[in-house]
Amino acid sequence: MPKGQANPHSPQADPPVVLVAGADEFSVKRRARQVFDQWQRTTGGIDSEIIDADTASDTDALKAISRTIEALQTLPLFTTAKLVWMQNCSFFPTEKPASPSKVPPRVQALTEFAALLQSVHWTNARLLISGGPINPEAPLVSTIRAIGKVEIFDGLSATDRDWAEQAEQFVRAELKAHNQQIEDNALGTLVAAVGPNIRQLAAETEKVSLYAGTRSRITAADVTAVVSQQKQAQAFGLAEALGDRDLPAALRHLDDELWQTQIKPDYDPLFILYSLVAKLRAMLLMKELQKAGLITRDTSYLRFKASLQQVPADLLPDNPKFNPLKAHSYTLFKASLQTANYTFEELVNSLQILLDCNQKLVGRQLDEAAVLQSALVKIIGVQKPAAPRHQARLSTGSLTDARAKETQSIIPV
Repeated sequence: MPKGQANPHSPQADPPVVLVAGADEFSVKRRARQVFDQWQRTTGGIDSEIIDADTASDTDALKAISRTIEALQTLPLFTTAKLVWMQNCSFFPTEKPASPSKVPPRVQALTEFAALLQSVHWTNARLLISGGPINPEAPLVSTIRAIGKVEIFDGLSATDRDWAEQAEQFVRAELKAHNQQIEDNALGTLVAAVGPNIRQLAAETEKVSLYAGTRSRITAADVTAVVSQQKQAQAFGLAEALGDRDLPAALRHLDDELWQTQIKPDYDPLFILYSLVAKLRAMLLMKELQKAGLITRDTSYLRFKASLQQVPADLLPDNPKFNPLKAHSYTLFKASLQTANYTFEELVNSLQILLDCNQKLVGRQLDEAAVLQSALVKIIGVQKPAAPRHQARLSTGSLTDARAKETQSIIPV
């Protein structure tokens, strides 16, 4: 049997060496735990050793590598394979060194360790290495890719055009494990509320799953009831109330957001303003795309997503700050429906109102709540309630005539 290769006739059908690394700490730790647990179930899990490689110095890093080598050289006593997990490795090389003479001792030790792995007979041993970001061209990555498996988790980023699709796939997979499904609108609401954060998506998905209980289908009402708005999606409810042109709801959400500025030092009132600007810009874009015939005001989220993908990529700049199409597709779907609540002129005028609001918040010492409330009232407008039918003023005729007319209106002739 060649060195550095798994024996195809041995009980272990999966790779004997696995590297799980990346910037997404949550996904890395969870995936590494899944791999190790699976190995333990397969082999019995008695002959296993875990080495903590979260080190702060070169000396500690060399000790962690040395302990890993010793563990691999120790034969299993009670099972068919020795399991070794070097976890939380904090000294992966993240970039190529400028010259061989400037390679840190810990990185040099990892390179030598990678060469050693090629000479190991993996008949009765398995090695799992997990840690933070790593240079894909590092010798350790190349070696493990040749003899085993490499899994890199870089996480989600708002700058990625397809982050929302990846997040939706993640949520669906999480719920599928619980034999549950989620409605399209509910899925869009959840992802838009949480943002590109895998750890938080997992937590919020679990909350929704538990809230649904034995029900196999999760609705938008379930998501609204339990999902928390994250920092990446702050003022989501306020922006939606603005789009719906619902002044009472907008003022309630504004009060909640202003309270957040009091308890969170890093949450500035300008964030609230910018969320309103983003909503208006999205509605303007949707209105223009509707006018150009590129999309329709479709009530189906799936059909809307399909039509949105047909919009030419070069229609708008690549910079997300100037390209509303970079936003989550469900946010654009809601904006598309809400375009019916405003005319084009009203949307342009609303942006001017928010520009004036920004100048007041930045350049003057004015009450933030009063400035933002005033802007919302100007944009949404005060809706005059319709007079109740039975309290309408009687302009002419006697009370008897009025009752006769009312009777005629109720009882068909």
